[in-house]
Amino acid sequence: MVTPTASPEAGFADITRLAGSYCSTRALVSALEFDLFTTLHTGPATEDEIRSALGLHGRGLRHWLGLLVALGLLKRHGDRYGNTPTADLYLARAGMWYMGDFIRKVMIPSLDDLSAALRTGRQQVPGGGMGTVVDDPELLRSSIITMDMLTGDVVPALLAAYEGWNDQRTLLDLGGGRGSVAAQLVAAHPHLSAAVFDLPAMAPLFEENMAQREAARAPAFHAGDFFTDPLPTADIVLMGNVLLDWEAEQRKLLVRRAYTSTNPGGALIVYDHRLQGTTPGGQESLMPNLLTLALCGVSEYTLDDLSADARSAGFDAVEHRPHGSPPRPVVVCRRAR
Repeated sequence: MVTPTASPEAGFADITRLAGSYCSTRALVSALEFDLFTTLHTGPATEDEIRSALGLHGRGLRHWLGLLVALGLLKRHGDRYGNTPTADLYLARAGMWYMGDFIRKVMIPSLDDLSAALRTGRQQVPGGGMGTVVDDPELLRSSIITMDMLTGDVVPALLAAYEGWNDQRTLLDLGGGRGSVAAQLVAAHPHLSAAVFDLPAMAPLFEENMAQREAARAPAFHAGDFFTDPLPTADIVLMGNVLLDWEAEQRKLLVRRAYTSTNPGGALIVYDHRLQGTTPGGQESLMPNLLTLALCGVSEYTLDDLSADARSAGFDAVEHRPHGSPPRPVVVCRRAR
């Protein structure tokens, strides 16, 4: 981030620091391409051991490792380099929250072609969105884990945004992935009978996640395509980080299908970390939207757009409240009895 400065010299430093941050990104990507963090997950290694294990020339290696230390991804003890806890958790393949494949295969290729995305308005990764991901099991796992991390703080906001949880009996999470959000909602309201609807490729990840949670009452999983296949009905229908992956007409269709799936007297609850108000947000909110453009080639989607689509579909009232930092709306669309 470049901050206003009083002198040209200071401004020059700001610009060069911003441009130079690309080197940090490339250092991370190279580490992921070489599986450095996975190699060091079993224990620290010397510079020469790393060179041999990764098949590197050796020139520049010390500077590269030193930069990764400065970035907080590696730690150095004497002549040995090891992963930091953060790298072990997120960047080593054995880590519980491994997201390296998503960064390397989806995020970086998309943003490398941001200029083309802005020029053409089209996606820059062949297949785009889930089309790229579902055919690669390891990439799917990494991507869905990343999505889980992005929604890690949303459940308290969902519980606060809708007062009718105690009055409803069934919950359907459309595009609910591994079922993490649905499982947490059931834990908060054990009377709920919950289901997750997502692509068949998601089923093994869902089953694995539910087994790890050892929940007394886990959601069920329904496999299908939410554009074409019949949807279960429920008192509360949830759509999280789904609508903004699609073009305007597809979004309208999904909201209409969600309305049909919502029982009378129930509600559709929508959240998305990219959903904007009428005024663009700060850096933290603008970057994910640019990534979505490059990845999916879709148009912007605002809170007003969602409200209009919900009312057009038949919902009687649309309310929203912010959550998180930066603030994001949780949108509650109510269906009359």
